[in-house]
Amino acid sequence: MNNTRAKLLLICLLAIGFNASWAEDAVEEAVEALPKINCTLTDKLSGDNALAEKDTFPQDTAMIYFVCISADVKLGQHIKAVWVAADTNDVAPANYSISEKSIDVTEKADNEHEWAVKYSLSKPTASWPVGRYHVDLYLDNKLLQSTKFSIKASVS
Repeated sequence: MNNTRAKLLLICLLAIGFNASWAEDAVEEAVEALPKINCTLTDKLSGDNALAEKDTFPQDTAMIYFVCISADVKLGQHIKAVWVAADTNDVAPANYSISEKSIDVTEKADNEHEWAVKYSLSKPTASWPVGRYHVDLYLDNKLLQSTKFSIKASVS
């Protein structure tokens, strides 16, 4: 009887180990399948190219750009950027969605050209509220990355 229990326990442990290994492999494959998209926050552009990456902007910044490039996106994929005010010291509710913009990839990137998109958000009439923000990038409705930035008081 004890020998049967030991065999049953061994079979169960092997099955659990096999399933865990299979699950790890599936997760690794899914992560590898996601396209690599490089995004930059800036307030200065040259054409569609970011000139200087920033993660802090003064309150009087006229426009903030979120520029994304990739050679891995595929024709027909749906990409969305959501601008979020995470904490503006009660000027807006916490994690307030300011704006979002979606695009469908209609041109395929090739080895000589990278696919690119530029999102932008202009300064509110009064000025940017001081606080913490982020831009969430979604690919086919799955969060791909969140890029954080902050707004600091302008120096007079």
